Amino acid sequence: MSEAASEKVFKRVAAVSDFTDGVGKRVVVDGKPVAIFRVAGTFEAVTAVCPHAGGPIDEGDVEDGVVTCPWHGMQYHLDSGECLDDPGFKLAHYTVKVEGDDVLVAL
Repeated sequence: MSEAASEKVFKRVAAVSDFTDGVGKRVVVDGKPVAIFRVAGTFEAVTAVCPHAGGPIDEGDVEDGVVTCPWHGMQYHLDSGECLDDPGFKLAHYTVKVEGDDVLVAL
């Protein structure tokens, strides 16, 4: 695979000023719902839909880098998408970068 073919395509999804630490924001990137969180100044992006029962991950509470699905309490590490409760469930994790006040995500 060529270097150009493997390069990620980033899309602007929000402004840094749109975020509050620990509060999720749902955006759509290439037709996919993505939950973005700012945790201690760092941005993480994961699938916005819980694979357990379809709950809204972006509405979950965040503590110590872990988001809890508001529907059934499944917990996921925001930096990897790994599920603390059941390794059979995992959120897709996406790359985020910040340029100025722009938050960009690559799927």
